[in-house]
Amino acid sequence: MRRLTLRLGEAQAGRTVHTLLRQELLLSAASVRRAKTLPDGILLDGQPVFTNQTGRAGPLLSVAVGDVAGSEQIPPVPGPLTIRYEDEDLVVVEKEGASPSTPARGTMGTRWPTFCWPTTGTRGWWRPSIR
Repeated sequence: MRRLTLRLGEAQAGRTVHTLLRQELLLSAASVRRAKTLPDGILLDGQPVFTNQTGRAGPLLSVAVGDVAGSEQIPPVPGPLTIRYEDEDLVVVEKEGASPSTPARGTMGTRWPTFCWPTTGTRGWWRPSIR
């Protein structure tokens, strides 16, 4: 797990922690729910905080983020992948038009682990987002 942080300024004062996590740190609702289950998942100046609490200028808001376990029931399969963009948190791949994106046998979702695990040594999970 790693932490995302936000130093609250005047523009963030009076907004709820939940709103700050969603709109300023751009976390998904699922990421906020996961962080809420961790003992140190959401902190304001190092102290646990409820997401309905409002912020004031000055404190440091931090949240634990990271991958969650995925299903190992669907085995990876080899296949072509064209990477269009990649950074620490995001990989954009191009797929064939008729190929499903969901992780089911023989689809794009099962090709990513085949590509990722041998080349990086890390186990990444496919979370498709169609934009």
